[in-house]
Amino acid sequence: MTIVAAVEDGPGTHRILQQGRELAEAFDEELHVIHVQGQYESTEEIRRESQSNPGESIDADTPKQYAREQARKLSADVLEEFTAVGRVGYPAQEILKYADEQDARYLVIGGRRRSPVGKVLFGSVTQAVLLEADCPVVSVRVEESD
Repeated sequence: MTIVAAVEDGPGTHRILQQGRELAEAFDEELHVIHVQGQYESTEEIRRESQSNPGESIDADTPKQYAREQARKLSADVLEEFTAVGRVGYPAQEILKYADEQDARYLVIGGRRRSPVGKVLFGSVTQAVLLEADCPVVSVRVEESD
């Protein structure tokens, strides 16, 4: 089993990672830090890569490697021991899929305060994960000032 902490480059990342570390230490589990790059971001990354290296082929795993590197960079200042994981796709789906693959003991995510209308209009990765996860989810309150 593992503890899976889902992070993005934004407010609250340190708090999410600290909570993940505390759970990993308390349960003597490995900590996996996942960053999911959306489909649009992946397409843009491939476009930039192809423009900077015309005539060269681009490895299909490049976006996944970029996402894994983001997970590593976001975690390096806070954690010493962790496994960085990069995925590409819809964040909630990829986070849930990875947690299932790893038989996660806990899943740690960040959540912002949103109005019910905001959730309907913009969706919520946190809400989808909370409702659909097969393991316990720890939601860390994220403030814009974090």
